[in-house]
Amino acid sequence: MFSLAPYRISVSADGAEKPLWSADGTHGFAPWFFTYLKDQLGALQPRPDKRLARVARVCANADGTFVFGRYQTGEYGFKSELVDSNTNAVSHVRRVTEAEMIPFFYSLAIPKQGSWGVFTLQKFKNFGIHDFIVPNLIQDFEADNKGCRLYIQRLVPETLASTLLDGALVKGMRFVSYKLPAGIEDALGSDGMTAHVREVEFVIRAAKGRYLPKLDGFKDVILGNKNIGQIATLPNIPYDTIKLDLEVNGRRRTMDIGKPFKLSPNLDVTDEVTEGDDGHPVWEDISTVARDFSADLLSAQGVTVTISNDTARDHIAEKMPDTIELGTLLGPTDPALAVPPKTSTHQALLANGAPGGI
Repeated sequence: MFSLAPYRISVSADGAEKPLWSADGTHGFAPWFFTYLKDQLGALQPRPDKRLARVARVCANADGTFVFGRYQTGEYGFKSELVDSNTNAVSHVRRVTEAEMIPFFYSLAIPKQGSWGVFTLQKFKNFGIHDFIVPNLIQDFEADNKGCRLYIQRLVPETLASTLLDGALVKGMRFVSYKLPAGIEDALGSDGMTAHVREVEFVIRAAKGRYLPKLDGFKDVILGNKNIGQIATLPNIPYDTIKLDLEVNGRRRTMDIGKPFKLSPNLDVTDEVTEGDDGHPVWEDISTVARDFSADLLSAQGVTVTISNDTARDHIAEKMPDTIELGTLLGPTDPALAVPPKTSTHQALLANGAPGGI
């Protein structure tokens, strides 16, 4: 139900990737990001497609290498009934102008010695905040820092899959077919079943406390040296791909060997966080998991990264008023066409646009 989606974040100028911290470690992207969000703290921002967004909290550790907080988003434009699951009765009728503001965790980890950082965004079920925060972040950073380009990319290359496999323990193998094998359909005696089948799996699971061996062909397929069908031939069980259930640093991860480019490094943290009374992860739990997860990903650069766990700065937005007219927020403009307000100008990280180290 709760997961963290990591992104690689970097800055380039003149076609070359630039350091994310100044030589003396006092200026850089992380301090800029902290100020950028702090300037937006508490402001309810209309977005296209009848959406609202708000920075609810922004924190940073003492050396500024870890910035984290909460970001709220919601959509309006439709009416619905809210039913109390205890009474099975309608407790509120949501109006067309009302938006359900859901909180999401975010974090940015940029060690002083790193050339790139990890930007982590929480996902809640099928909801996320990437489209709310990333496009504006890129636009505003590049406007403040002429000559620079900000890159925020999913951490999903084949090299990540290969690295992940090297350090993982195999708990299960799932040979997946996207159609029902003819022999199985004949055995079931049900004509036409194939049309209703999405996929079929032949599953091998390790015994309790044990792990399965890694087949020699796994890495060859990931690196493109073999096709998936060359790993093994299973009598009467044709397969289209193999999904591995892995244990990495004590955490469960699934890898589709046949589609490493679709590997999702999202970390399911449902079992690692306590669910609060509000139905969302407890703050201390989610921030700790995000910090450790980011350090693990950054350490893949070949240098062990440690992120301090202190909180030196903590800014929380004031509670929103109980009632507010949407028209007051949006004004006479069609809300679907509303343009997010421009944040205040921050001190450019690159003096006069010169591509020095930030």
